[in-house]
Amino acid sequence: MNFIIRDINTLDPLRNVGDKGFLEVLTPFGVAASVNHGVLVDDLVELVSKNKCYDCNYKGDTFMVHGRIEDKE
Repeated sequence: MNFIIRDINTLDPLRNVGDKGFLEVLTPFGVAASVNHGVLVDDLVELVSKNKCYDCNYKGDTFMVHGRIEDKE
């Protein structure tokens, strides 16, 4: 499973540590290396690290959830 953090107003992808925006979750089902589902979630998330979680040492991108974004389509 992969994720993209998207700008709240433009929905452009955000790539810098500390950026905050919508969370989009990409899930491949049935086909290797193919994104078959993308779900945009109304949570405000922040990109914490691009290579590991400092709490659990998970190797990969990590983000922190700050809560729901209200009044967005």
